[in-house]
Amino acid sequence: MNLASFEKRVIDFSTTHGLFNRTDRVLLAISGGADSTALLHVLHKFMQRGFLRQVPLCIHFNHQLRQTESLQDRDFVQACVNSVEMEFQSEDIKVRDYARQHQLSLEAAARELRLDRLTHLARANSCTVIATGHHQNDNAETILQRLARGTGFRGLAGIWPKRLIKGQRFISPLLCVGRTDIQSYLRARQLPWRDDRTNSDCSFRRNFIRHNLMPALQEASTAPLTGLLCALSTQAQKLHAQVRARTSLILPQLRSRMNDRTILCKTGFLNVPEIMQVELIRNILVELGCGERDLITEHYQRIIQLAQSNASGKYIQLPDGFVVYKQYENLIFLHQGKESCPQTQPMKATELVVPGSTQFGNYTIKTSLLEFTENIHAGFQRKSSKLTEHLDWDKLDLPIYVRFRQAGDRFCPLGKSTAQKLGKFLTKAKIPERQRDHLLVLTDAKKVIWVCPVRISDAAKITARTKQVIKIEVQSTR
Repeated sequence: MNLASFEKRVIDFSTTHGLFNRTDRVLLAISGGADSTALLHVLHKFMQRGFLRQVPLCIHFNHQLRQTESLQDRDFVQACVNSVEMEFQSEDIKVRDYARQHQLSLEAAARELRLDRLTHLARANSCTVIATGHHQNDNAETILQRLARGTGFRGLAGIWPKRLIKGQRFISPLLCVGRTDIQSYLRARQLPWRDDRTNSDCSFRRNFIRHNLMPALQEASTAPLTGLLCALSTQAQKLHAQVRARTSLILPQLRSRMNDRTILCKTGFLNVPEIMQVELIRNILVELGCGERDLITEHYQRIIQLAQSNASGKYIQLPDGFVVYKQYENLIFLHQGKESCPQTQPMKATELVVPGSTQFGNYTIKTSLLEFTENIHAGFQRKSSKLTEHLDWDKLDLPIYVRFRQAGDRFCPLGKSTAQKLGKFLTKAKIPERQRDHLLVLTDAKKVIWVCPVRISDAAKITARTKQVIKIEVQSTR
């Protein structure tokens, strides 16, 4: 591929996919490697031909992983940028520290830091588009990497020519050419580039795919593997475009929002093909701020299975504190945060101090004893809080305990004459199952006397014969 055909191919690809407008200001991420160096010079050609009217801003990140070599990379990149009269900035990012703090691989840590800084710098410098040097070989390797960790058809789409990430437009103009084409272009123009020695370290997954897996698969293939995978990518992108268009029409009909959660109608969700169910889930989670990179096929399958199940209240924990649970005829999506994820509640019963105050987990329970009078009875009936109850003291078999529900619990709810399984009662009361393990169960030595804050036991209710009352107040300390 000669100079003219290489540049024309990139220009035609950019025009066909509408990667940028003449008025866009481009932020170019440049490492000094062959791909980003080639993109730097191609963008310079774009400027010379009038395809770009604003001078691009070039950003170089020093990952601080190779000491002296990293500084040499920075100096090399700065000289390249100066030679085409573009703006240059350099930033140091502490990849090792970030990886250690967030328990990530160096690859993942570097990717997250770069993405965060790129989106920040684009906003700070009025850049409307962020350009990266991804090419066909990167695309093929990405598809294999996704297959290895589990992906659906959308993952097979690989790297999109343009995509929206954290509200910023990212483009990859070199996706129409391969690594060999890029290096040939640079040699023909006598343009040097930097080789990062860590790119040959196969302890990194991407490098293992590039240097070991791709060559092995190519040996077993009768056609260029990179071309086959990129063709698959194109077909998957076309399929996804159709699915996305159809999904965007039905999503507003099935989705509603309440405070910090998104509600999806289960019946409507199950009535669409599975390929659209996955896209509905993806749309909702992305709207809530869940990163797609950590979502795999298993997550989508589990959510679909949850919708198909009969049990209400079951939940699925997703990466970074996102939760999906089923509540009757709906799927509920929300972000609880890592520190707020459901945790196992303590099961040990705690005896209440009467009268007095008792601490149980995140609750303070206060008790007091009162003589029963008609005036007090009228006050009981006007109570506004579900966290305060009055029971007949003489009907209780001391001591009184507080705990969370246990298997085999039975309960005689107010207004009923016989006991029933607590789980059955909560189902009839339409208490979501994921909330049931957080209800407080107050018992005496023989029976459940109050399922807080749902209902007291008929066996502990106040009647005309009541002489002494215990007042129980529950306060959350969270």
